[in-house]
Amino acid sequence: MVNEWAALERAGEWAGLEGNALDEYVVLVADIYNAEMATYDEFENYEEEYFQFLNNRVFSNDRVVDLLRSMDVDDEAVQAFQAGRVPVAETYRTERMLDHGLDELVDLIMILKLVERYTTVANQEYIQSRYRFQKLLFATNLDLKETQTGSIVDESELGLLETTGYRYSFTKRRSGPFSKDAYADKDRLYANGLIEEDVIADEGTDEVAEHEHTYGIKLSFNGELLLNRFSDLLENFSSDILFYWNQSQEKAIEALVGRTHDEISEYINERADIEDRETGATLLPPRQAQFEDSEDEGVGGITEVMTNA
Repeated sequence: MVNEWAALERAGEWAGLEGNALDEYVVLVADIYNAEMATYDEFENYEEEYFQFLNNRVFSNDRVVDLLRSMDVDDEAVQAFQAGRVPVAETYRTERMLDHGLDELVDLIMILKLVERYTTVANQEYIQSRYRFQKLLFATNLDLKETQTGSIVDESELGLLETTGYRYSFTKRRSGPFSKDAYADKDRLYANGLIEEDVIADEGTDEVAEHEHTYGIKLSFNGELLLNRFSDLLENFSSDILFYWNQSQEKAIEALVGRTHDEISEYINERADIEDRETGATLLPPRQAQFEDSEDEGVGGITEVMTNA
């Protein structure tokens, strides 16, 4: 469980508040928080759903927005509060993208590639929901699990997922397969200005942190630039690691593009047979192997691009 008061305060610090201004902000948001909590049901997931609750019910409150404007807070930060787009997970966990090693960076870049490829294949501006985003990641790793290639990995029950694919464990939620680590990485990309999330429908899905609205996910301008700069480096990094990963990701996109929410749910259940599994059960483990840092050109290039993004 997070410390809710720390989450409230760190969002104010993220907006640039300090001293008396920060104290005044905390008093206000704590008052709004207590009033909203009195009418809110118990959280299904205390972190992801809680952070979304803060954005939808507390930070976007007109009183908070007016206070921030009166304190001459940067307009971009004010707009983030007003739209309910404060990167709460990032401000609370104080994790930054560049604090992670190669193992994590490759996952983040492959997410960017997923977003770019899906929107291209679908000919749409967004991946149409956080629900669809989670299921695309799950379908990618599931295909790797089911793919056996003896030249890459011994015949194990994890197939190619032993050595390639996302490092995310998926558990069963009300919405089907869900990974909290994938959700956190999405927030990192948002906090670093590499993806954008916008409300695209007033009604939500049954996904964690998407009950009240549906959110579309797309690359930002900086995300497009970074992915373009990465294209050659990704091809040269490791043909075995990325070739099969990318192949499975393309298959996941083709399988889910154009399907409705219910059709995706039916497709996932047919592939993974999850209906009879208990809520909270692990549906798919993460990639087992870790990518090793090295001094080769590919890894050095990745580090340089991320640093200069």
